[in-house]
Amino acid sequence: MRILVFSDTHGDVNGARRAMKNIGKFDAVFHLGDYESDVHQLMKGWEHIPVYRVRGNCDTMSDAPMDLTVTLDGVTFFLTHGHRYNIRTDRKLIAQKAKEVGASYALYGHLHIPDDSMEDGIHLFSPGSPSYPRGSEPAFGVIEIENNKASSMICDYMI
Repeated sequence: MRILVFSDTHGDVNGARRAMKNIGKFDAVFHLGDYESDVHQLMKGWEHIPVYRVRGNCDTMSDAPMDLTVTLDGVTFFLTHGHRYNIRTDRKLIAQKAKEVGASYALYGHLHIPDDSMEDGIHLFSPGSPSYPRGSEPAFGVIEIENNKASSMICDYMI
């Protein structure tokens, strides 16, 4: 299974759509907030692909949840935008929340900066932003699951 991970599109889905066209086959999409409603435009042509989304600090009118726990192919993910977990200065709180919900991955956005690291046994993953990156190229994430094990990578070469 291949999951594409986007965050912080802020109304500009052009880079994300280019990535989707260039990446090949994928089975699901995570959008980690800040214009999570962009998924409607983002998914045109891929309506059959499941989308899991959370609301960010700029999604005040959204009905999407603030946090979401999703299990796909035996791997549990905690999805959040991250602004409520003080991620700018500390990753411990988001890792703790992921542990509480039984997730091995904590996915977040908010900072517009890619992250693929570990904190207290939890895999932290932020795809950066395909539209408005900070300190990096425009980026998105790819998570692949095989035999109930996930691997992740930050991609900036397809946007």
